[in-house]
Amino acid sequence: MSEAEANAALMRRYYEEVFNRRNLAFLREHLHPDVVGHGPGAVELVRGSEQVAAFSIYVFEAYDDYRFTLEETIAQGDRVVVRGSASATH
Repeated sequence: MSEAEANAALMRRYYEEVFNRRNLAFLREHLHPDVVGHGPGAVELVRGSEQVAAFSIYVFEAYDDYRFTLEETIAQGDRVVVRGSASATH
C-alpha cells in the first residue's frame, strides 16, 4: 500500500470512527496535539486535539443524529481531500 493509499484509508476510518461512531478516543489517538481544525460551524479555528474533541462533542450534543457520508477521497503523498455530506436534525 502506498503512502497516499494508507493516508486515504486513515481518513476514511477517521470519519467513520469519529463522526459516525462518536469514538473520540480515535480522534485523540490519531490527531497531532497541535492540529488546526477548519470546518463549517467553527466560528474560529479550532486549535489542538483537545479543542477538536470538545468541538466534536458540541456538534454531537447539538445534533444527536449527526451522520457523515463519505462520497470521495483523493490522496497524493501526505495530503488527503475528502468530499462528503452531513445530515442531522436541528
